[in-house]
Amino acid sequence: MAAAAAEFVTWTRATAAGAEQAAGQAAAAAAAYETAFAQTVPPPVVAANRTLLTALIVTNLLGRTPRP
Repeated sequence: MAAAAAEFVTWTRATAAGAEQAAGQAAAAAAAYETAFAQTVPPPVVAANRTLLTALIVTNLLGRTPRP
């Protein structure tokens, strides 16, 4: 009986170690996602920049762009 319990304890500890490693990897992946998300330019800002660029190109007379 003690041998069976010892095997179960060994298995439980090994499983716990694997779960702890998986949790660490998940935390690292979440941190990487948060970093990438924070450094991404929001689509509305990109659209506004493109609109401004188009307006500047259209109003560029003789190579001189007036301030908007």
